[in-house]
Amino acid sequence: MTLPSEDLPLTFDPSFGKLGREIARFANHTRRMLESSRKHRGLLMEASAWSQGAAPLDEAPESPTAAMKAVDKYARVHRVRQPMLVGAYFAHHHLRTQAEASRELLRNAFVRDVQHRIRTCHRIYEQQEATRREWVAALLELALATHAPELTKRDYVAFNVGALVDHEDVDLAIVVRNEDAREALTRGFAGVSKTFLRYASKVQLYLTEDLATPRVGATIEEYEELLRRPARSIVSVMQLLGSQYLCGSRNLSRSLQDRVIQAYYQGEGQPMVHEAFLRSVMVELRHYILPNSKPGLLCPKREIYVPAKLATTAVRLVHGVHEARPPHALRMLADKDPALADTYLALSDAFAQNEVLRALLFLYVSHGDEFDLADPEVESATARVAVLMGAMESARRTAADRLNRMYGEIRARALRAVATLSAKIDLHLSRVSTFRRLVEREKELPGEHENLALRLLAALERYRDSVFWDEVVDLLAGNPRNGQRFFEDLLALTEAERQDVARRYVTLMSDS
Repeated sequence: MTLPSEDLPLTFDPSFGKLGREIARFANHTRRMLESSRKHRGLLMEASAWSQGAAPLDEAPESPTAAMKAVDKYARVHRVRQPMLVGAYFAHHHLRTQAEASRELLRNAFVRDVQHRIRTCHRIYEQQEATRREWVAALLELALATHAPELTKRDYVAFNVGALVDHEDVDLAIVVRNEDAREALTRGFAGVSKTFLRYASKVQLYLTEDLATPRVGATIEEYEELLRRPARSIVSVMQLLGSQYLCGSRNLSRSLQDRVIQAYYQGEGQPMVHEAFLRSVMVELRHYILPNSKPGLLCPKREIYVPAKLATTAVRLVHGVHEARPPHALRMLADKDPALADTYLALSDAFAQNEVLRALLFLYVSHGDEFDLADPEVESATARVAVLMGAMESARRTAADRLNRMYGEIRARALRAVATLSAKIDLHLSRVSTFRRLVEREKELPGEHENLALRLLAALERYRDSVFWDEVVDLLAGNPRNGQRFFEDLLALTEAERQDVARRYVTLMSDS
């Protein structure tokens, strides 16, 4: 294989072949990956030949993990800068993988059957998500071995906790075995971040950085902090519940599952943690399902991905489905809850279509979540996305118009399903409500000589991070007997006691 000139059209680059034409259409932010591939092509070709087929350049390797390890070994044996060579190999195949997915979409784009299009999106999403996870895991494991050599596989476990298909960043959560492991990780992680930023995507550590003491990696005990404030860390908990193993200790992975993640599941963990988190989800969902879209503005993350992920995670906890990948989880939920099977499957379809659309918008247009089709540059850049999604221009509609219409249909289906699941979650919460049990069940009401205002206050203080005042007010005001008794018991206190009780109620409200 000859070494290509950087001025050579991608179509004639032997390592890309026919994929080169598609790669040339990618947005400008992918240029750094292309530059990495071409700048280091000579060394990559030598490493590929040395690997004897394990690390090809002109086709996908049989095993990304084995290919990356072969390139890593070549770099070490030949004293080549390992992060540079391994990173360039990653970047090269990232471009090939995306182009191959686009070509498969194109092959299916001319089939007008809607169900065929949905099946294609499911297949592409699942392939891309699994492939991307394997490549990221391989790069992360090698980067940690290079930059944190004192860290053994027994000392840590790393998880993907975000969406991989948009490629904008890599959301990680890292668990460390002890303080020594954390120090080793912290010392070397700057090098890991630099490798990812240069050859893949920037690393985000939101979950551990949101703990009481922000860290690169945290122990199991530190992750347990989330259980003490389940209603206040919804983004962190969402990431945790969606975590997918990448590399490191399987034992630590099981410990995190048993000691932290399982606490959120109905019938498996801590009822108050389960309830508090679901109530936080409902607060968010009420905002997302309100119609507030703008014509011609595509916001696939904010308008579809986030509410779909929230609703899916919540019903997973209700039905004990531990599968983290939303389309798979929703299909499992359809089997577990056949009464809403159509809703689950509709959301699964919409989610897969939206994730493919998000990946394409990121690849062909730009970073970000808002794409204004009224902007001529955006409209031009989305033309290829429209073709790949099967929304080509027609005699009466432009490609942008058809893409906008398709997006609107996906959003409508997703939000209808989310609204239905929100009602289900609300019903579930009414059954498991701590406060409903307290004030509605006769056997749990205070006796004649117990004070309801004090009893309720004690419960609210006990569960101060899980208080939802709209429900408390509704439960008291919705039953005249309970409401009347609450105020009678409050007035029965001395002036000093009433002031103290009022102060404590106000403190609870201000802390919520």
